[in-house]
Amino acid sequence: MEIKPIANVKLALFSGMIIGSLHGTIDVLIRIMARSFEWFELYQTLLMSLIIFILIFLIVSILIELLRVFGIKIIKKAVSVFYFSTAVAILLLFYVSIFVNNFLLSNFGFWNNLEFNLITIIIVIIIYIFLLSNGNLIFNFMLLINNKAKNLIRNYIFLVTFFIISSSLIDLYTLNHVISFKSNIQSEVYPNVVILLVDALRPDHLLYAPNINKLASNSVMFDNAISSSSLSLLSQSSIFTGRYPSHHGAVLKRQILNQKELTLAEILKENGYNTAGFIGGVYTKAKYGMGQGFITYKDRLDFFEYVHTFDKFSLRAVLVTFFPISKSLLRQDGESKAEDVNKQVFRWLENNKEHPFFMFVDYIDPHTPYGTEEEFKKNYPNNIINLIKLYDTEISYVDHNLGKLLDKLEELGIKNNTIIIILADHGEEFYEHGYLGHGNTLYQEAIHVPLIISYQKELKAQKIQKRVETIDILPTILDLIRIEAPQNIDGISLFPMMKNEGNYTKEYALSELYGRAGIDETEEQIAILYENWKLITVKPDIEKIPSGLYNLKTDPKEQINLYDVYTEKRDFLRKYIINIKRNT
Repeated sequence: MEIKPIANVKLALFSGMIIGSLHGTIDVLIRIMARSFEWFELYQTLLMSLIIFILIFLIVSILIELLRVFGIKIIKKAVSVFYFSTAVAILLLFYVSIFVNNFLLSNFGFWNNLEFNLITIIIVIIIYIFLLSNGNLIFNFMLLINNKAKNLIRNYIFLVTFFIISSSLIDLYTLNHVISFKSNIQSEVYPNVVILLVDALRPDHLLYAPNINKLASNSVMFDNAISSSSLSLLSQSSIFTGRYPSHHGAVLKRQILNQKELTLAEILKENGYNTAGFIGGVYTKAKYGMGQGFITYKDRLDFFEYVHTFDKFSLRAVLVTFFPISKSLLRQDGESKAEDVNKQVFRWLENNKEHPFFMFVDYIDPHTPYGTEEEFKKNYPNNIINLIKLYDTEISYVDHNLGKLLDKLEELGIKNNTIIIILADHGEEFYEHGYLGHGNTLYQEAIHVPLIISYQKELKAQKIQKRVETIDILPTILDLIRIEAPQNIDGISLFPMMKNEGNYTKEYALSELYGRAGIDETEEQIAILYENWKLITVKPDIEKIPSGLYNLKTDPKEQINLYDVYTEKRDFLRKYIINIKRNT
């Protein structure tokens, strides 16, 4: 019996919905078992699978209808067998290819071993031909599916569709809803606390940040602040816990801040503060443990977000591999620009300005890659001078938007009663020691960061040359607002030094790096700064990044390695490292 065009399209639509629901369900279950997902990804995964496979089968149905133009009869039985066989072949090709490339050939590069992929394709084609050539067998099998089974399939498709629609509505609501929080503490007693973190901002590039410099001129400016790491996850976890990476444990091999760690946001929340975080980057997302203690935490990079989740069995991974243009459609830029972060910040401030709050704002813009617009990138050839120009342009951009936030605090009349801290989580390397970016080494360009603390009620403007650490921020804030700091932290308060009422007693600064971003050449790098000396230990020691001892007074750019010259100083500092790491 010849199938009518409308019936053909309906059958194609139904086939696409079946295979889309099945594929999406498998993807969702794998993400859940891998414990690597955010809730909105579940419905978006199902939605993407449905849309892609429905489109595929609808296109096929149109091609089948075109055969009528040439006078070919379209038999219902043949079309049913064709759709069934195509669905089986697509799923088989997808999962076998994923398994072969992501697991068997993972060491050879994704989709790069043509021989194995060709063998996979040939095998699937043979199976596909077998299914098509045994149409009677397949059709009889399809007839065995009774009405109950068909109803079950239809009900499941309905449930999947209902889940997608209801979840998307909830998602849209949560994305646009602003929580208003009424605190039981008084703003006259407790000031607001605002941390503005500019990712990868080097202090020697503040020339391109006039708004930051303007605030610094009326604030306490620390000229020698050291980050606890050159990677965001490690350093920001240290900022929020006041503990070194080896103590809080959030490192590349365990990419999450343990729930047992007590964070600044949790402490302030327990003491009545409204807490909110607005995130532009990836590794400050809540799923890495960074949202602990925040009542509001806006960390969605974009609506269709699949950044840094378990994607090995995802349809998106295949689409992006073979059709790179789909990346911009499915995930956009992978970060939120400063002006987009500010939009959320301003809305929140309008609703929560009346009560004491702690607000953390993470600006990602100076982070690599520099310049997110492709047209803008084309104007700058890929050489070091122009890369630095791009980097400085990003600093100017983020400074402009940071200035708008400071103006907003002034406009709302709350700036004078707000502790404002501006800092970076790490620096940036421009081949001073052979690397670009960060997370590669612990040289000064990677760990020396700006640190500015403004609180007009209590702090006078001054520049402090004493070496301090970013892990000192937590105890400093708690000291400023008269809350007792935890006993197990590594940082110490800067408040007595800023008030000229005491000394900063710490003799050293420590920075750590475990593994390297994307490369496992080194397992551990530790830098300790003591007086004018700096020791960097590297395990295993490699030619590109050797262990080193440097005199920062005579060699501030760390070009002369004295590791084998001053052995007593080297061994002394090495023991210092051991003692620090032992004291958890």
